[in-house]
Amino acid sequence: MSVHSLPPAIDVEAATEAKPVPSAEIITSAAAAAAYNAAVEIHAMRIRAAAVRVCNWLNERGGSYNCGG
Repeated sequence: MSVHSLPPAIDVEAATEAKPVPSAEIITSAAAAAAYNAAVEIHAMRIRAAAVRVCNWLNERGGSYNCGG
């Protein structure tokens, strides 16, 4: 299999990034809870962006997916 027949590794790796781990502090600290929630949202946005890039990459090679841009 040619390297060019695989999606960019950076996008595949980004799409499989682990979710942020909460600290115990989020139970007692509103600031820590808000920071964790923000980190989870940013994480989700990065994963979605990587998935859209992989979807577009597939479409450029003949796929017919609705990538949700």
